[in-house]
Amino acid sequence: MEERKLMELFEPDALLEGLFYERQRGKDWEGERMLMFSILKDAIECFQKNLLCAKGSKGRHEFLDAKEWIFEKETGWLFSFQNICEVWGIDPQYLRQHLTRWKEKRLAGENIARLKHARGGRKVKLA
Repeated sequence: MEERKLMELFEPDALLEGLFYERQRGKDWEGERMLMFSILKDAIECFQKNLLCAKGSKGRHEFLDAKEWIFEKETGWLFSFQNICEVWGIDPQYLRQHLTRWKEKRLAGENIARLKHARGGRKVKLA
């Protein structure tokens, strides 16, 4: 009888394959997804906050780095703009167009809203 109980410990659990991978995917990627969100948020903030910074300044350097990363079409790198947008279900081309229009209006002197991260949540809103 004890031998039978011992053998039951080593029997495989019956679990649907899809359910197994669904559970694993959520656990394994949550940290990376949040890191990706932070990278995207930081790039947008650097792009918007430093647009009008003087040439040669730290802010201008941050703006140019963010601009280069956002408008880069390369997808071979896990943390590319394109890949991060896809992971979060964001159309990268739409976001690029929105940022381009925002930049043009800002350079024209219009007082426009910047994208801001809502405190305490993951939503991005216009402020």
